[in-house]
Amino acid sequence: MDVHVWRKPVANSAGYVAYVANVANVAVLTGMLLAGLGAIGTVAGCAGSGGGERASAKPATKTTQAKSGQASTYELARAYDLGEGVDEDAVKAASLYLKAAKRGHAGAAQNLGYCYEHGRGVAQNYKTARQWYDQALAGGNVQAAHNLGWLYDQGLGVKEDNARAVVLYTQAAESGHSAAQMNLAVMYANGEGIDADQEQAMRWLHVVRTTATDKKLQWRARAMLEEMGWSYQEGMP
Repeated sequence: MDVHVWRKPVANSAGYVAYVANVANVAVLTGMLLAGLGAIGTVAGCAGSGGGERASAKPATKTTQAKSGQASTYELARAYDLGEGVDEDAVKAASLYLKAAKRGHAGAAQNLGYCYEHGRGVAQNYKTARQWYDQALAGGNVQAAHNLGWLYDQGLGVKEDNARAVVLYTQAAESGHSAAQMNLAVMYANGEGIDADQEQAMRWLHVVRTTATDKKLQWRARAMLEEMGWSYQEGMP
């Protein structure tokens, strides 16, 4: 079957903003990335999906005290990042994320990477963003796998490497990350970084359509499936 080659405008670029503004119009999908989300934090700030560690209820040891310090610093950073209970302060948030990340907090490293990727509270620096995403990924942060994949996908701060992007998207997708599932579907559809495989593309799109909590992602997945010629009456291949 004939399949569109889905292009990838950078998140929040003019093309992406135009796409969002016309999200009800299927025709706007032609030639644009359905997953065009890039590296995702929350709408308000750098905070991604990484959760903070809570202090143990057991008697404090040096280890539990250290973890408690990481968590409290991380939670304070999120508060400044998102303006929750305090005035929003991106610079203060980035500084606190850095403090927690240096102590080994994976969620803080992920969010600090996002701050550097988007220039929030710090000067934009893709290479530094990659370094913090690497640390977060080593700590098991799934959001970092997706965001790092986006940097390799787009060649931001690293040499463009679609094969590496596919590996990272797959890691996040298999852990239930909807945006990574969407981007992985596009890679399969286009044969970027991996052999083109329309069945795999459609399988991941179906996962997004049926499990994503983001309604816009669900809509994009359904629209791409329809563009690829899948009938909802026929079921998945």
